[in-house]
Amino acid sequence: MSQIDPANVSKIDISKIYESQKKNMLEGTQETNSSGFKEILSGFMSDVNELQNKADDKIEKLATGEIKDIHEVMLAATEADTSFKIMMEIRSKLMSAYKEISKMGGGQ
Repeated sequence: MSQIDPANVSKIDISKIYESQKKNMLEGTQETNSSGFKEILSGFMSDVNELQNKADDKIEKLATGEIKDIHEVMLAATEADTSFKIMMEIRSKLMSAYKEISKMGGGQ
């Protein structure tokens, strides 16, 4: 799979996080301004971790015979894998942006 389709990842609810941040900003809470980006990234990482844990749990249950439907397990594993790939792509883009910004400020 060379391309990642964000539509396949239903657990990472970007719009929910965005709306929460927007609401806090409109209400004028200072906390959002100082830690909004950090909260968004933490939320993504938490969601990805939760999907990984659920997939691992389903794989274990398949191995012990508690789950008979292999499609359910494969869906959970694929969803976890796709969300992890999206997270790594976001990380890569952030690192690229950081490097570009650091080049501008340092005159290197």
